Amino acid sequence: MVYLRAKQSAFMSWLFGPPNIPYSGKNLRTAHLKLIKQRGFSPADFDLGMEYYETAMRELNAPETVINEVMGKIRPFKNIIFTPTDKDGEEEARWEFRERINEQEQLQAVQQQHGAAEQQQAGEQQSQRPNSSLPLPLQRPKSSGSIRGPQCPFTAGCASCPSTASVAASIKTDSIHAAVAKEVLAPVLPKTPGAAAKDIVWPSLPL
Repeated sequence: MVYLRAKQSAFMSWLFGPPNIPYSGKNLRTAHLKLIKQRGFSPADFDLGMEYYETAMRELNAPETVINEVMGKIRPFKNIIFTPTDKDGEEEARWEFRERINEQEQLQAVQQQHGAAEQQQAGEQQSQRPNSSLPLPLQRPKSSGSIRGPQCPFTAGCASCPSTASVAASIKTDSIHAAVAKEVLAPVLPKTPGAAAKDIVWPSLPL
């Protein structure tokens, strides 16, 4: 609406301005051709617009002499607007070319938006994917509730820490074994210090 008012204001300023000044705007047939071809603008529509224009001037209390002068200058342009010319085909071809360019620009804009969205989605997926070049974090085995000691390097078993009771029992057993061995070996051990092991007479023990 603002654009239309600006065009009408420029046309009226020329129409009622100083004489002998050429009109610098677009040809009136060319300016209205799109309305005529694509929206069905007809001579009846033009006449209705002139009636509205005349009514508006009366509502503004314009003198009848001014109203008659204005309408007398505007109405003759009806023939100019609705009379076909040789340039109508060129104008229609320009519309088609302009429409194709607009369609291509809109298609390119949509493709660019889709491409940007796909790149953004790919970047988000890449950031969420784990990096295979980084070492995996060590995971502790699940605890069964008991405290497990270090693993034995020979049997691959768990070398658990012995309890105090088991250590005491082991010491007692070793003491008994040592006493029995001393008692059994006492008769056969050499009395002379430094005697060779080959000189020892080992008793035969019953099976």
